[in-house]
Amino acid sequence: YFNVTLIGEGVNLSESSGNLILFAPNVGAVTESDIGVFDHWSASPTGDASFTNANNPTTGVNFHQEGVTVTANYVSANAEEREVAIGEGDTLYIPAGGIYNIEPTLQFGGFRFNVAGTLMAEGSEENPIIFQLTNPDSGLWGGFILSHPNADITLKYIHISDAAYSYGSGAAIVLIEGKATIEDCIITRPALQKNAISISDGVEAAILRNLLVGDGDANSTGISCTSNLTDNVLKILNNTIVNFGIGISASSNTSCTEGNPAIDMRNNIIYYDHQTSGGTYGFDLNFQQNYCFDVTYNDIYGYTEQFSIFLNYPYKVGVINDDPIFVDSDNVDYHLTTNSPCIDAGDPDLNGDGMNWETDPDDQDPDGTRMDMGALYYDGIPSIPSGFGITGSAGQHPTLYWNLYLSWKSDIVWYKIYRRLTDYQSTYEYLTSVDKYTNLYEDTQVTIASSGGKLRLNPSACYRITAEDSEGSESDMTFPKCKPYLPYKQIVKSENLPDKFALYENHPNPFNPITTIKYDLPEESFVELTIFDLLGREVKTLINGSETAGFKRVLWDGKNNRGKSVASGLYIYRLTAESIESNKKFHQTRKMVLLR
Repeated sequence: YFNVTLIGEGVNLSESSGNLILFAPNVGAVTESDIGVFDHWSASPTGDASFTNANNPTTGVNFHQEGVTVTANYVSANAEEREVAIGEGDTLYIPAGGIYNIEPTLQFGGFRFNVAGTLMAEGSEENPIIFQLTNPDSGLWGGFILSHPNADITLKYIHISDAAYSYGSGAAIVLIEGKATIEDCIITRPALQKNAISISDGVEAAILRNLLVGDGDANSTGISCTSNLTDNVLKILNNTIVNFGIGISASSNTSCTEGNPAIDMRNNIIYYDHQTSGGTYGFDLNFQQNYCFDVTYNDIYGYTEQFSIFLNYPYKVGVINDDPIFVDSDNVDYHLTTNSPCIDAGDPDLNGDGMNWETDPDDQDPDGTRMDMGALYYDGIPSIPSGFGITGSAGQHPTLYWNLYLSWKSDIVWYKIYRRLTDYQSTYEYLTSVDKYTNLYEDTQVTIASSGGKLRLNPSACYRITAEDSEGSESDMTFPKCKPYLPYKQIVKSENLPDKFALYENHPNPFNPITTIKYDLPEESFVELTIFDLLGREVKTLINGSETAGFKRVLWDGKNNRGKSVASGLYIYRLTAESIESNKKFHQTRKMVLLR
């Protein structure tokens, strides 16, 4: 091969029928701000190689002398308005926390995802993946299309705005073939008054807990879907769909039996508050048999008609026509307020296993109550802030720090700081508040002093913080913190202290109703010991604060944070510890079984 040097990850050179073929992946490096796509081939020295098609990632090549360097050149798809094509058998991962600023186009095309293989874009509550235009008022971008029977797309905690893919009537996400999971996403302002999500017949999809916000156009639809499958039910559950002319348009021409619908559309809030005119239908339904859909337990408000067809009561169980009473819909805050009729109004047996929410965690919101309607459950009292501590050196003012909880599902707006001057105050008094984007506070009324080689606060003080939500509900206080974090403190080990962090199997296991959890702390540490169910929902916080070094144990009585007994089943307990002395970190997870 003439001593050729190839530059580019995944680039290779092969021979076929006497011809030399260059290959490069269509999609290159993916960072938290750019997605690279193939642009062209180049040779150095220039002219020492010729390409059949220099703009194609697979091309024939002829070398005119030895020692040529061939480079596969890539550009940013989002900056250069390019398509990201994921071929059959290929997989593309997009990292959590990625923010992709997109150059807008004035027509369909430009930056978009065409998925014939697998796309895994999984953000998190704290680190969503964001796709946004550099100038939201100057155009659009192409969105997503699933275009092959073996294609598979997973979108979790993704924020999508101003997108529309040109297929059929157009949508931000177009699902033609394959499998799709779309969970906990936000889709706002689908471009050109198009749909948010369009689903063709044959797609196996789960559309769960998403917030879809239109611009009020009467011709737009939140979710448009067709399904004639009865063995793979199309699930559209717990979504909040706002300001589309039609909330959900659904059709099926298949025959179904009772209890086995082709499309399951429950626990949704479908809401229209446009100032000039109301929406047409909450549900536009076209089915051969009423058995083929399930539209029970929905709130449909602001539409001329809730349904496009007449439905008898059995098909409308749990359906309401009430204002969901959002916190602030004018400012796109669709959390539920205390008086919302959607709270605890979801299907009491959503998974259909015959067990209602009182005994089945799968039918509960994360706080252990009956499921609410919509994507944003009402959580009542916020969780206690985590990771709280004090830092600083002698002569400085103490700085308080804690973990932020930045999530579109969180309605926390303030962190409130309380202080007790221990020499003459018996209770904690409110000091100040900081907004939800701030996790540091310096108390200029207190100074860090050094005494006997140890740091102390002068005047002597202890601190606690809380979280407050948009309705003024306040969490319980954190564990008190009374001394600064000492990263340089000399560690003196005792023979009676453990040598390393450890979390042990609970005993007994299985248990009913009390079990003991043991763990070891070799150094004084900030400790969180939390119990979760199998869906990752917090059940009980056993420890949240600083603890001295030693061999520890704690009891769990089978009750959640609300003091209610939980159901039998498998639970996860997780220990997270960070040493105050050395900053060492430890986390471990174990399983336990409660049998009542």
